[in-house]
Amino acid sequence: MKTTKSISQFEKLIDGYLDKGYAIYDECFSKSFIDELRELAINRYENNDFRLAGIGDRFNFTKEKSIRSDQIYWLPKTGIEGVQQDYMNWVAEFVEYLNYSCFAGILDYNFHYAIYEEGSFYERHSDQFHNRDQRKFSMVLYLSEDWKNGDGGELVIYSKRLNSEQEAESKSEIRNQKSEMGVIDGNERTRTSNSNSIIIEPLPGRLVFFDSALEHEVLTSNALRVSLTGWMKRRGL
Repeated sequence: MKTTKSISQFEKLIDGYLDKGYAIYDECFSKSFIDELRELAINRYENNDFRLAGIGDRFNFTKEKSIRSDQIYWLPKTGIEGVQQDYMNWVAEFVEYLNYSCFAGILDYNFHYAIYEEGSFYERHSDQFHNRDQRKFSMVLYLSEDWKNGDGGELVIYSKRLNSEQEAESKSEIRNQKSEMGVIDGNERTRTSNSNSIIIEPLPGRLVFFDSALEHEVLTSNALRVSLTGWMKRRGL
């Protein structure tokens, strides 16, 4: 059942998306909620339930560590315990609200835990497959216990497609100027490189919601990085 608080959360995410194509929401969930999700993810990880993530859809699926080296564990929508089910229920309410208020046409959604060990990364990509465009929205909830400058694993979102020369310049600038801090919406810690990209720090409890068509990457992680990541899908065009 949607509450005034959840509607306020949904509206903040939608407003950011409409304004920039992405939204950043710190402290959307309580610290205890994030702590419990992280503990459940780490327990699965220590039980060897995670598997190396792949790229491509079910017709073109492959595992390529030179492009993507994180490990994942898929969450079912129902039949799970505690805060995991609470989160999936919250996602279901958000989908319902998106469809009601924005006519988004979301029919399904899928979420998984993702762990980036030291040295792991995900090269620049779009969450929409080349031959299938069902994924409309992407969402990441960061669960790491702590994050500090130098830990890496930042999310870089590219606001528009660059040519190869611009991309090389942008990526060089991002990696060489990571110590420079920027501010988004007055209080959210992020770093900016140029007008075409933004670096988002994986702060514990931070929620990022963005257009699945936007290209993005995860920079190399220098510490264990834990998140809950997923996509909201419509009927393919």
